[in-house]
Amino acid sequence: MVKYIFTVRLRPFEGESLSSYLRRISKSNGISYLSLLNYLKTERNNYAQHDDIKLLDFCPINIINIEELSKAINRAPAKLLSLTLNNLLQCFCVTTEIEKSRFTSGMIRERLHFCPECLKNKHYHQLLWRIKGIDACLTHRMLLHDKCPHCAKGIKYTDVTVHEKCPYCDLDLSRVTYSPSNYDIDWNKLSWQWRAWNQLLNYSGPKIPPQTVALHLLYLINNKKLVFDKNSSKSYMQGSGKLSTLLQHARDSLKQKRTLHISYVLEVLWANHIDIDEFLKMELPQPFVDSVLTPPRSKKEMISCQAPWCENRGVEGGLIQTGTSFKRKKSGQVQSCYLVCSHCGCEYALDARGELLERTYFIHAYHLIKSSCYEGEKIASISEKTGLSLDQLKRCIAYFFTRGIEFCTCTYETESIQIDPQKLELFRSAVKKCVPLNRIREWECWTDYVHFLVYRFHKDVLKELLKQTRNRSKRNDSKQNIDIARRSIEEMYDQGTTITIGAVAKRIGVSVNTLRNWGCCPYIKIMKMEQYEQRVLMEKENIYRLVEAFLDSRIDKKVFSNELYEALRKRRTVLWRGAPELTAYINQRLKQHNVLLTGTRSIGSTINVTEC
Repeated sequence: MVKYIFTVRLRPFEGESLSSYLRRISKSNGISYLSLLNYLKTERNNYAQHDDIKLLDFCPINIINIEELSKAINRAPAKLLSLTLNNLLQCFCVTTEIEKSRFTSGMIRERLHFCPECLKNKHYHQLLWRIKGIDACLTHRMLLHDKCPHCAKGIKYTDVTVHEKCPYCDLDLSRVTYSPSNYDIDWNKLSWQWRAWNQLLNYSGPKIPPQTVALHLLYLINNKKLVFDKNSSKSYMQGSGKLSTLLQHARDSLKQKRTLHISYVLEVLWANHIDIDEFLKMELPQPFVDSVLTPPRSKKEMISCQAPWCENRGVEGGLIQTGTSFKRKKSGQVQSCYLVCSHCGCEYALDARGELLERTYFIHAYHLIKSSCYEGEKIASISEKTGLSLDQLKRCIAYFFTRGIEFCTCTYETESIQIDPQKLELFRSAVKKCVPLNRIREWECWTDYVHFLVYRFHKDVLKELLKQTRNRSKRNDSKQNIDIARRSIEEMYDQGTTITIGAVAKRIGVSVNTLRNWGCCPYIKIMKMEQYEQRVLMEKENIYRLVEAFLDSRIDKKVFSNELYEALRKRRTVLWRGAPELTAYINQRLKQHNVLLTGTRSIGSTINVTEC
């Protein structure tokens, strides 16, 4: 049922905003603006307020009933919604609640920008005047005014009563005495922006998902190449930091669904001289889409074992990542992404440039020995030629023996060593039980060090060691951790030890980040403040005591403030900033002391005269 039928039914002007149109309707029909909004109120909006006026051009469906307005003035609902940003938001918004959309956040002005010449011709406000970035009028080739030309006040949209008059001084806005300078205007860009916004506001096609928008932008940034090139796209964007965000939108990998901001979309389109219509109708080559959507392979998935004797050599993704992700050596060398081959036991890491380097020395030793040594050469000679230590060579001999590589082992007669399955199982079981290798080395069954190493570098033992290093220790109970921290903090408080997060961490034997993860920071802050307040109180009491003691020690002498502060080892200005009551007390006591001293001397002088 229609609540109200207006006698005067005006037509909206081209490009007019809904708030401007409704203001004209209310004026022509002799009712107030808020009364009009209350006639058209929705079930969600119980009572219209002034702040609702600035939302009319953004999301009118939450303020007024468009269907009722359509019937009251005999205008199609689609025509009325085209006077707002509704079509744009419906097209690009992720959720159905377009009032919560951030697609245009920060782009809608709340203060009036206007062209005086336009107001002189027709008394209405254009919708595009509300868009940030639209700073000039194309028709009259002049900058928009952002304040009243008479009283110089910025005009809030909620305060406007008459389109062509200032609500504060009631003077005509179309009669200007000055015009802002037009020299800084890029008219080509402004013309493109006007055209782009008009195309966006009048768009009536299907909804465009954020993923499609991101893919289209990436295609333009990639210079319309068939395959996505991340490096060239990075250089194009000049480190703007938006590429990762674009890729997340394109791959639909964001946890919270949202769309790209309209300002960024327009920025890319302008840089590539593409209109909105052309952008929305653009068809992407399938190879390009596939190259973007295919998850990028990590470095560890593309590298493989480099050992010449390993059956896993050249097999991409054959290395297993250990628990260590980053280390900085004493030399300053950085190693990250620790990897190990489960077949041969060679260990690797990535250097600062992302290149694979061997953390063990078996591959390096293999090439050195093979290229510079001969069969049967003594180990001391091999060490001198290769630069490997004797211990490293012994480990290599044992390692290569277990893999049937015997080109440098004849000097140690490893041919006489036989792998005892029972002894191997004992070794493996000990490793599984986390028995230290130093303890296993002390077993009496070994004939020499190399004999122990032959078992230590056996494939089965290395696999067991690999399992052991990948096991993570069980996390402590969070409540237990907090209790430990609390006890330590309270002990520090009782002992008078200064409480800081670093000191608490050092006392418990954990890192500062661990304390933060335990959730101990609030309690540390409370106890730290309590300790500080207690120390301040004790310091104040000590100063009171020292002042009295100093004055008592100079009962027959005049005391100056600089003497007293020097004795206290305090600067007056510093003490005044922290405790002004102390400086006031010191001033009072100095006056009392010196006045009393003066009075005593005067009495003494009188007595002496009388006696004479």
